[in-house]
Amino acid sequence: MNKTNMKKIKSQSNIICFFICIMLCGLFAGCNDEDDIKGNNSLIVGRWAERSKYEQFVFNFFKDNSGRLDVVVDYGRQVESESFTYNFNPQTMEIVFNNEFNLGEDPVAKIEMTGSNAMVLTTYDDYESNEVCESFRLYKEVGSD
Repeated sequence: MNKTNMKKIKSQSNIICFFICIMLCGLFAGCNDEDDIKGNNSLIVGRWAERSKYEQFVFNFFKDNSGRLDVVVDYGRQVESESFTYNFNPQTMEIVFNNEFNLGEDPVAKIEMTGSNAMVLTTYDDYESNEVCESFRLYKEVGSD
């Protein structure tokens, strides 16, 4: 092989290596953990209610990331409802409500699953400093998926 052929082969191998690197970068850029969890709210979808008491909070989480909070007063005689939207991250178990929905000062809440059909939803006045506003012990109603 002469020097011209060697330079040509080296140049072609550099170009091939460059394209392989570009393809690998594209492959890894296309794989994002956020894509796997975004919209994965199946863990909380359904109707979740506190045990019956004078003032009962009932959270309805729908598949399309919308929801409704029903406040049932006087053992079902009076119901107030408020709609909301949310984003749920099953890896961190955090739920972020839209800003117009006021359960606490901070729109971030934390969910702790305490069984297959039970959870504690904790709202915060300040999530960063862990200043709790209120905790709701909720139970999933059968067939509410």
